[in-house]
Amino acid sequence: MTPTVTAVLLAVLAFAAYRVLRIGSRAHGLPPGPPTVPLLGNILQFPIKNAHFKLAEWARRYGEVYTIKLGPGTAIFLNSPAAIKEILDKHSMDTIDRPPCYFNELVTDGMNLPLSRYSDRWRRMRKAANHLLSSSAVLDYLPIQEAESTQLVFDIATTPERYYTHIQRFSNSIILSIAYGQRSPRFETPSAVELVHATELWASINAPGKHPPIDLVPVLKWLPERLAPWKAESRTIRALQSKYYTEFFDQTEARIAASQEGRGDASYFMADLIRSQSAHGLDRLAMSYLGGALFEAGTDTSAHFLHSLVLLLIKYPETQARAREEVDRIVGERIPVYDDAESLPYLRAMLRETHRMMPVTPTGVPHRAQCDLNYKGYLIPKDAVIFPNVYAMFHDPDIFEDPDVFNPDRFLQTPHGTLSGVDDVDWRSTFVFGAGRRICPGMHLATASTTLAAMKLIWAFVFSPALDSNTGKEIPLRLDALCEGVSTGPKPFECMICPRGNGRLETLRKAFKVDAAPILSAFEHHLTKEDSEWLRDVRGDQ
Repeated sequence: MTPTVTAVLLAVLAFAAYRVLRIGSRAHGLPPGPPTVPLLGNILQFPIKNAHFKLAEWARRYGEVYTIKLGPGTAIFLNSPAAIKEILDKHSMDTIDRPPCYFNELVTDGMNLPLSRYSDRWRRMRKAANHLLSSSAVLDYLPIQEAESTQLVFDIATTPERYYTHIQRFSNSIILSIAYGQRSPRFETPSAVELVHATELWASINAPGKHPPIDLVPVLKWLPERLAPWKAESRTIRALQSKYYTEFFDQTEARIAASQEGRGDASYFMADLIRSQSAHGLDRLAMSYLGGALFEAGTDTSAHFLHSLVLLLIKYPETQARAREEVDRIVGERIPVYDDAESLPYLRAMLRETHRMMPVTPTGVPHRAQCDLNYKGYLIPKDAVIFPNVYAMFHDPDIFEDPDVFNPDRFLQTPHGTLSGVDDVDWRSTFVFGAGRRICPGMHLATASTTLAAMKLIWAFVFSPALDSNTGKEIPLRLDALCEGVSTGPKPFECMICPRGNGRLETLRKAFKVDAAPILSAFEHHLTKEDSEWLRDVRGDQ
């Protein structure tokens, strides 16, 4: 081999080695971020639990926009309302897509609506969801939401030590009723338990940091199963989802067919979806997954939010007292109804502040850049994964004064709160419901359910810290003891819940056993013997 050829080969090898070692590095023009290492980038630094705390720390260090390198992949984090508005709202058509999601393809064939790629099928599913969950359409669901929230406070008054699961039952049952016209009267109702189990497994496998970034490092797909436990998990979740979504869909079809009027016995999402099938052009499988996506998106988020609200009411008793005074002044001794919310500005501000303090989707749901974008001189390259860094933004002292203090007053001063130069930001999107053209179609439904529950909880109870049985001292509550998953909220915590007088208890009993009973009964299908016996015992059913 001549010296010239040798020199050329060495040069080629050196260049190849340089290119390989550049994998994982931050290219020129990208926003700043933590230091990278060759090949891996920031993979070893990325937290596997409660990632939003570290992502917020990086936001304070690196600014409004920063880059995380996960192997060859690029993730951009947007940490301010202005950045989210510019990139995800103003450039919504350029960021409407989701990044490739290995688990969504493996488990659902890409049919999970929140995670689906931008496509004709997604547009049809999204259009159907928007139509059936519009602000006017969800008014049809208010009666069942009113009745379920009444059972929630009745359940807590009866067995306050089970408040955590009562809130979960409420959230599960509302979504089951609205999605499938079939409620769960007990937390232990088998159909709800099964569906919730599948949903929890699905949320867990998608939790940030739970598994290696397979979509950004595709070679991981070829690992043998003994080194890739997520493959067996995915098969289990796929089988469960297919079984339960199909069963609920079939039950809905059967009830529609049995109805002489061609309608179900109550207004609910899947019945309306099936009846309008020709208009939206979805097949059975897509419709069943759309119903499943509604349940998945609604059940955990509402429960996490209400658990967070209870925890914050206990930690900030002065806020609880002000909300209670407002409810008493406007509502009095009667049980609150949804229309009362318009006259309760402090309570509405408190709900916004709960979303800010403990957002249920703290890292948001990622978008994908479909072309190169520019923000304040920084490059956001095509195919980059874009995260609205919700928790970091809501705890930014440059935006919120004393961000780690629960203070509803910040949302009473202006329609958007005491914010820095972002009065035109739509806070519905930046709170919990996504951004741009991916804003959650179920936001009106979720807002109504949580508002009703909050009003009735504050009207019915006083929430206090639990006391240690040995020392008599208050058991401290932690804001960082959180469930894992795409959405998150407090793990079970001890507290004391005291009803606010016998008069309100009697009003509550009547509201549950008399007023709510016929509404709830319309959604009570496929009950087990245990469900029927429980209803007979607590409601006096014959």
